[in-house]
Amino acid sequence: MAQINARQHGIAERVGFVLGDLLAALAGPFDIIVANLPYVNQDEIAALDVGRWEPRVALDGGADGLDLVRRLLEQTPARLEPGGLLALEIGFDQGPRVVELCRAAFPGAAVTLLSDLAGLDRIVKVETHA
Repeated sequence: MAQINARQHGIAERVGFVLGDLLAALAGPFDIIVANLPYVNQDEIAALDVGRWEPRVALDGGADGLDLVRRLLEQTPARLEPGGLLALEIGFDQGPRVVELCRAAFPGAAVTLLSDLAGLDRIVKVETHA
């Protein structure tokens, strides 16, 4: 889908695609990691309109919606450069829990919860020390 979208928007020649399991297929280390992982509680997918057109794998974050977030946070500390930035899109009700997970994965880093234009928690930003 990403490749189709890139072609439709005329940017395919500027984007590289790698198929892999989170960071496993990427060389790194990285200055910036941005992730919009599946974060919907698996029991809530059927009730969502988006569940009618999005593949389940794009939505299903496990029992509490954070399975892939946890897995990424296990991999990221070793792959993010000192002074690096991690940004995670999250569900509106997951902010405090994801902040806690990020602080555990990155002790001493600046962890910030950011809101979208509707005032809902949507991004957790982690800035590591140089």
